Parts: sequence; structure tokens; C-alpha cells
Amino acid sequence: MKRKITNLIFIISLANTLIAQNNQLSLNPGYTHQSFYSMQNGEVLNISNQDWDLAFSTDIFSSTIRTNDGKAVELYTYQSGDTSSWSSINNNDINNLPDLMFNTDTSWEYGAFDIYQTGGFDYGWAIYNLQTHHLIGDSLFIIKTVNGNWKKLWIKNKISGEYQIKYSDLDGNNEINMNIPAANYQDKNFIYYSLDNNLIVDREPNKEDWDITFTKYMTLYPNQGTFTPYSVTGTLQNYGVEVAQADNISSPFTYTDYSIHSFSNTINTIGFDWKVFQGSYVIKNDLCYFIRDKSDNIWRLTFVDFEGTSTGNIEFNTELI
Repeated sequence: MKRKITNLIFIISLANTLIAQNNQLSLNPGYTHQSFYSMQNGEVLNISNQDWDLAFSTDIFSSTIRTNDGKAVELYTYQSGDTSSWSSINNNDINNLPDLMFNTDTSWEYGAFDIYQTGGFDYGWAIYNLQTHHLIGDSLFIIKTVNGNWKKLWIKNKISGEYQIKYSDLDGNNEINMNIPAANYQDKNFIYYSLDNNLIVDREPNKEDWDITFTKYMTLYPNQGTFTPYSVTGTLQNYGVEVAQADNISSPFTYTDYSIHSFSNTINTIGFDWKVFQGSYVIKNDLCYFIRDKSDNIWRLTFVDFEGTSTGNIEFNTELI
């Protein structure tokens, strides 16, 4: 009997060790990588974040196209004509660009290409055709790639889950026509594309395998009474995951009263502002986050350390409540 009790204590102890843990991961110096993290299983994938420019939603009913804006991809609409003006775009156009287009950081559903949608059948980069049920691209774009190269770009259509795109150098050289069969990757949220390498990049884990991601992304940052697009390093949550932020907590590493806080599916609920820069980064010591995963488990996440661009190292505590 004594051995059975001892074994039971060992099993309980082991279980507690598995569900309450200190975690360390790295985005590498310069934040070159992105980390996908499961509250249950830890880091699922740590992968380069510098080999793609465009991200296409794999949902057959979605029009969403995002850019790698956190890693300096810049997108602008071409204002001087419609798609018939393809040959009119040239190198001089980068001297007269309109406002920068960037992804919203509150929802995965609105990428940089979607921000000028007017509703109804207008999806920003395309118009929905009622007869064919196809999305037909009606706009041209100028884009600076993650490697700093300027391209002109036309998202020509999306038909049965497949995007057709056309792009070239601004002077028309190196023209490429490419099909992106996004519907073939529906176990992921997005499939990615490199304009410089003319390459589809399959870089996400299965969408059911992760809860939050640590990455670079663009946000509207408060600046002298206004808001400026600014690249930050922070944490975004997956589809189907909800997060509640608990502020002004005296003991955030032991606090468990999640029921009095409101859970949100806004993807930047954790965001970037759990740290402040004071010559080096300092973690705010009076807050924690409660994460409701897709299985309705509640986890507490509390940040411990953030080393900044020199290492990209992040330390945090997670515990099943």
C-alpha cells in the first residue's frame, strides 16, 4: 500500500510539472524567426520569418491576403489607373506613393490588401462576380519585398480557392505569372509566397496545433497625440482562442480569478505592451493573461523576461488553471 501511495504522489507531481512550467524560446537576434506555441505542448514550430512577402488565406470563402509588414514589406495601391495600366507603372512611381497599406493586428481576416474594401461585393483588391462566384482583381499594387526589391503586382483573381497573381520589376522585367492553390493547404490558416524567389512557402504548423504566436507585426502606435504604423514584437492568438488580460494584479504568478475578466477573440489581446523599453526591456510586473484554448482549458500566462533584438529571447510562465 505504501508503494502505491508513493507512486500516486509521484504521478500527481509529474502531472503538475507538465502543466505548470517556465518556458524559454527565441526569435533569434534581429527577430528573424517566428514561434508558434501550444499551451498544452509547448513550442510547436520555430521558423524563419524572412523568406516570404504575401500570405493567402486557405479558406475557400475568404478573400484575405496579408503582407509580411512586420519584417518591412511595404504595400501601396497604384492610384493612376486600373488593371489596364499595368505597362504604365515604372521606376518613377516609388517617388509618389500613397499611404502605406498594412494588416490589421486585431483580426486575421483583414490583411493589407483588404483594407480599402467598401462592403457589398467590393473586397478591396477584387470584386465578387455574382454569376461566376469568382473574385476578380480590379487593382494594381506597388510592393517592396522583404529583401527590399520593388515590384508591381496584380492579384488577378481567386477561383475555386486558387489565386492567380502577376508581378514583375517596376520596369516590366522579370514578369511572372503564378497560381497559388491555397485550398490545397486548408490544414493551415495561410499559405505564403516569396516574390523574390518565385516560391510558395509552406511554413505554418497545422492550425489545430497552436494557440499563440510570437512574431513581428505592424500596429498603430501612439505618437504625440496620433497613431503611426510601427513594427513591434509581440504575441497574437490563433483563430478559436480567447484571451483575457488581468491588470493591476499584486501577485500575477499565482492569481487565478479569471472569471471576473472578459475574454476576447481580438488577436492582439496579449499584443506587445506587456513590456516597456527603459534602455533595456522591463516586464510589467502587475499583469497576467488567461488563455482559453480550443478545448476550453484555461491557462495563465505571465511574462518573465524579454531580452530584445540582441538575442530575441523571451521567457514566460504558463500554468493550467
